[in-house]
Amino acid sequence: MYPVIKMAIASEMSTSEYVTISGMHRLAPQLARMRKVFDSDAPLNLKEVPSYGNDFIMALLSGVRQAAGDLKGVIDNSALVSALLLSFVVPTLLSPPDSILNNSGSAQTAFLVGFTISASACLCCILLSILFSLAVTRSARDSDTWKILVAVDNALYMGAADLGLNLMYASIGGAAVGTLATVFSLFGNTVGVICTVGLLTMVIATLYICMAFLFAGHLFFYWHLHGEKNNDPIKLKIAFDEMERKVNASMEMEQGNS
Repeated sequence: MYPVIKMAIASEMSTSEYVTISGMHRLAPQLARMRKVFDSDAPLNLKEVPSYGNDFIMALLSGVRQAAGDLKGVIDNSALVSALLLSFVVPTLLSPPDSILNNSGSAQTAFLVGFTISASACLCCILLSILFSLAVTRSARDSDTWKILVAVDNALYMGAADLGLNLMYASIGGAAVGTLATVFSLFGNTVGVICTVGLLTMVIATLYICMAFLFAGHLFFYWHLHGEKNNDPIKLKIAFDEMERKVNASMEMEQGNS
């Protein structure tokens, strides 16, 4: 029997031990899924990795509170960018240029649709940041923080971080469409096409460079690209075993109290 179970039965469990162990049995399905991906000798298939996979590994290695704090930082940064963009989008949407007001064609439609999508995505991203921060700060036990970390919407199949980033991308994309529509209406099709091609070239080049950083630091992308899952210097067996002990201890506690 685990020492922590003995203390629980004797009603001598400390607050820190309760916070660390209690409720961890609820994570058994996620742990089993991740362990299946990790224990397999086959090359890594990213389709088998859940969307929270890298966050799960981060939590195993550095602790769930640290991982949740890092995830909160990502969402907060997305909300900050969205707030800055919103300060440009709303005044432009409420006071369109004369070239847009006098244009009843596709440029006006693209302007309205683009900036409306951008403003809506910005507001949703800011709201997500507020609610996620509230959820993380109100989680009492490690198991509660874990549940937030691995929560995935069944319809969108994305967690909070992915949702925040996608909302930020949508806000930037909508603003870009509205801005290009203004350029087309002001300077004509030739200049508009040149600006569009230039913008797309810059975006693709930036994404290409940024992907190198992402793939280098994202454990599953690294394994997928280099085929080094079983030769990686970061060994996860100890971390998985420790997590499994907490899950089993919590399960025994739950059965003992029922």
